[in-house]
Amino acid sequence: MISLQSLFEIKKELPWRSRAEVFIIKNGKLIVGTPQKGWSGYIVPGGGIDENENPKKAAQREALEELGVKCDQLKLLGETQIPYVSIVPKFGPTRQREYIKKLISRYSGAIIYSFVGQFKEHDKTLWGKDIDSYNIKEITIQNALIYFKKRSVELKNSEDTYNYQKTLYTLKILKKIK
Repeated sequence: MISLQSLFEIKKELPWRSRAEVFIIKNGKLIVGTPQKGWSGYIVPGGGIDENENPKKAAQREALEELGVKCDQLKLLGETQIPYVSIVPKFGPTRQREYIKKLISRYSGAIIYSFVGQFKEHDKTLWGKDIDSYNIKEITIQNALIYFKKRSVELKNSEDTYNYQKTLYTLKILKKIK
């Protein structure tokens, strides 16, 4: 069995994956994704930045692919790096779990660019083409803070260090929006 120290040494040699996400505001509420099936909770749309794509355009594309929503007036709120030490895919379709396993074998972790943007319109032309497509829901920033705080407590002692760190970072960004 490989030691944790050896895993860190291997991970140092792998590149970091650039990702972008957008916290979309509509009439003072946050637009989040909810799963179509398999688990419950909220997601902020985001994903990998394609070659020759800037973070802002990637965030807008991910909002279209995952939620079927166009957004504009994006403003960078933060940037962080989170290592892929452990991501435990316990839910979701097999295709999604395999995708996550592939990520952690190819990258050291994620560099995440977080934007806030304004809802512009619904546009389902790209929705459903991504590995992640969600139903949309509008919630208050306060309810989002409550949900992600609860999620951080659930993940605190889990093996899923990536999602724990990501949830703490989400809380930090939500507090900036509030």
